[in-house]
Amino acid sequence: MRKIKSFVVKPLALGLLITGGCANAQTEAFNSNSLNVDDSAAAANSFSVANMATSAEFSSITDLKVLAANTLSFDYNLPNDGEPGKVLIWYETMDVDLNRKPDFSANLPSHKGDNFVLVDNGINFQQGIYTIAITAGKADNTVAATKTMIVGQPAHTGRSTLYVSAKTKGRITAVYNSPANVIADQNITWFRLFEGNKLVGGNLMIEQTRAPSQSSGLVSMDFTPGTLIDGQTYTLVLNPGPTTQAVSASYTFQYTLQ
Repeated sequence: MRKIKSFVVKPLALGLLITGGCANAQTEAFNSNSLNVDDSAAAANSFSVANMATSAEFSSITDLKVLAANTLSFDYNLPNDGEPGKVLIWYETMDVDLNRKPDFSANLPSHKGDNFVLVDNGINFQQGIYTIAITAGKADNTVAATKTMIVGQPAHTGRSTLYVSAKTKGRITAVYNSPANVIADQNITWFRLFEGNKLVGGNLMIEQTRAPSQSSGLVSMDFTPGTLIDGQTYTLVLNPGPTTQAVSASYTFQYTLQ
């Protein structure tokens, strides 16, 4: 396989780009002390006004353009409080392949970028197949968003989103979505709930103890009634990879029971 060489990474104007998408909810069951069961009925309430977030952050790659045969640009978004991520590229594949090293890897300059430009005089982005990914952390298996390009045209897109869909005295149900072409077991997705609005390093209230088997779905976090206080603010985060410092999506909400 031909390797991508001599990339020049040129960050241009940096700005805020927050986009989200509706997850195609699949039922995911967990058997652990802190995260278990699933409740498909809760999906019906996923996007009701009563469950709107105080704030939400997602991971995405958008507006991918081939500016010249050796130059492309895109906008990207990652949650602010996690580790700085990377851009990865695999050549001649429709999917992220975490079983092999990417053909190109470079650090991203920030969590958000507008018109982020990549240049390589040794390849032709108008020919072949490339899968471009951004990570939520330093490890390759913290992939947070993807975009596949076929002969210069954007193809399928993968992004990370998280929504709390239902709240009870002893359970929170959430709809989560990670890139569809990232295998969940390889990306080691975690869910953690913090008090307040911090994504990393806050007072941990609930956490998952094992990764889900699917990249997208519906999860329920069970806890002892009284653990969460009515009217208080909490933040649910999606942690891909081997470290809790990588955050691909978050959802901050007020725990108000109706």
